Amino acid sequence: MGHSSSTYGTQEFQSPAIEALLEYGRIQTEKGILNLWKGLSPNPDSLVVKALLRHRNADQIVQAFDLCVEAQISVEAVGEDEPIPLIDIWPGFEPYLSDQQMDLQVVRCDELLQFWIGTGDLRSNCLLKDSNIYVVRQNEEKEELQQILDELGIFASIRDVLEYKTPEEIEQARALIRECATDEERLLAAVGETALQERLPWGLLEIMEQDQGDLTGVQIAQAAIAMFHTGALREYRHELNHLGPPGQWAGSPKAVRFVQSLGFGEDWAGSKIQKRSPYVEVVGPYSLPPLHDFQRIIVDNVKNLIRFRKDQGEGRGMISMPTGSGKTRVAVQAVVEAIRESRLKGNILWIADRDELCEQAVEAWTQVWSSEGSKATRLRISRMWGGQPTPLPTEDIHVVVASVQTIYYRIADRRATLEFLTDLKLLVFDEAHRSVTHSHTTVMKELGLDRRRRSDEPILIGLTATPYRGHNQQETTRLVNRYGKNRLDAGAFSSDDPEKVVQELQTMNVLAKADHAIIEGGKFRLSHEELQESEKAPWLPRSVENRIASDADRTRRIVQAYLDKTGRDWPTLIYATSVEHSQVIAALLVTKGIEARAVSANTDTSTRRRTVEGFRNGEIEVLVNYGIFREGFDAPKTRAVIIARPVYSPNLYFQMIGRGLRGIKNGGNDRCLILDVNDNVVNFQKKLAFSDLDWLWDWTPSG
Repeated sequence: MGHSSSTYGTQEFQSPAIEALLEYGRIQTEKGILNLWKGLSPNPDSLVVKALLRHRNADQIVQAFDLCVEAQISVEAVGEDEPIPLIDIWPGFEPYLSDQQMDLQVVRCDELLQFWIGTGDLRSNCLLKDSNIYVVRQNEEKEELQQILDELGIFASIRDVLEYKTPEEIEQARALIRECATDEERLLAAVGETALQERLPWGLLEIMEQDQGDLTGVQIAQAAIAMFHTGALREYRHELNHLGPPGQWAGSPKAVRFVQSLGFGEDWAGSKIQKRSPYVEVVGPYSLPPLHDFQRIIVDNVKNLIRFRKDQGEGRGMISMPTGSGKTRVAVQAVVEAIRESRLKGNILWIADRDELCEQAVEAWTQVWSSEGSKATRLRISRMWGGQPTPLPTEDIHVVVASVQTIYYRIADRRATLEFLTDLKLLVFDEAHRSVTHSHTTVMKELGLDRRRRSDEPILIGLTATPYRGHNQQETTRLVNRYGKNRLDAGAFSSDDPEKVVQELQTMNVLAKADHAIIEGGKFRLSHEELQESEKAPWLPRSVENRIASDADRTRRIVQAYLDKTGRDWPTLIYATSVEHSQVIAALLVTKGIEARAVSANTDTSTRRRTVEGFRNGEIEVLVNYGIFREGFDAPKTRAVIIARPVYSPNLYFQMIGRGLRGIKNGGNDRCLILDVNDNVVNFQKKLAFSDLDWLWDWTPSG
């Protein structure tokens, strides 16, 4: 320790680190965790000394603590072999050894005795002494290897060491994989047939073998790709140690170089989740098709609501339009026109409950403002979901699109500053049939919207394709009251009957006409416990759905129905009964030569987005999903929908088939084929939803 002035000179003192270790240090020994000073005192504890001398930096420890170790330990090996360099036996140790350890030699023996001051004769299976590692012979190589790993304090697995390859060996193995002609062959060569089979779901191989006989490795690889898409390499990453895989797969540079070195495309490396910009500033022009007459009526109704609210009238209303008829476009256009005509000034909050719905709203606002917005006026659309920051105030016209989860927690956090709410003039709930939940209700109350109408409360508009809460009349009444019993779609159609509205839109070619066919399902019975559970919810217990999904004959009939009843150029959406069921169906279709992919909430976001885009642009023929794509999923060209899971809610069912009911005038098809699996759950007293929808296809026979 010195000082810049020559007056004070220098002063020697004990290292604070050494002092702290002596005072508080602990070390793991064969007898548990002991105080470090026990090995550093005048009468050292041999167990502590032994543990210290195992450390890869033992030389530095000896020097730092001035250990006298010569007399501490001696070794007597009984029946020892000649020393053999460690890395000659196991080259896989090389990446883990320090420069001083590279010359270590293994001495195998029958018995190993150690002599320690204070403890005398001890027996051990492995000991590092000087440049030798003494190890007692074991029946299995892996047992010897584990002893040595423990003695050297190396945190690597036996597999890491045994499967280590030199850079030259790795490049040779990669070159062989690159020579394969297809991705299926490359995946098979990289992972191996046995390892590929281990991660395939129940029953898949059995069904494939029953249909196709003995399976080839390529067919198994095809099934794996159908399940895991371009994420298959990442899924089997633990089988790739011999190829020098990356530690990180999310589109890292090393991952890209790795997959390309095997001959795969860059997308097999995964991709980083690209966080969307916190806001969008809209530019134009953007050309949109003109509104249909019924849409024009609803737009005018919304504008009248806004105008009358300005004059202290009723400020709540609901738009109910069938899936595929353009309710988001209608709502946005009505508000944009109201802004353009100076009927609405202030901030707008648009709330949905999922990423897809929120982003759909951003796109709609971008397109409509570019086409219909005020000239020379800028609109800012802020995203407030998926970890995006709370929007800052702006002088621009401001639309904040938020998920209900994010706005709920931001409002609950009293530390959060939500300045954009101070001038909130309009609140829109997408999928309004959900807005009687606790989180929605809390948000409404915090924004000044409760049962008692107030003259200064924001205008409230709900959007839904299903204005009724299933079969719960009480909740339906509560929902209707929440929006002032004011249907903003009134007068748009010749009837208020939802069935006749759909038929009218089909006649107009706004919605596609529906053809229908039945797939024979299975026969199932609920246990006593399952019956009790089913009484608490309007759907089957998860255990029953799993039994249904595991019915191999039922799954085979679903696949065959697709092959028999649809055209190969028909984009088809299948709703499976479980995650594994979706994977099995997709894999079976792939083996039939169909470009099919399975998607669920378990599929990582980047892979899901790529897969959906592939379905939309025609690269993927069949999208098999579980638990998603009921709402907020837009693929206008969907030509067939297969409901391969039991659905008892008419609202949910119509949302699902609605993905295929986009008509010609809205960018879809003239007709859509709906295939339903007709399961018989003999003691479940509810009807499958499609049995109540004969009106949808009976009046429009195919021909």
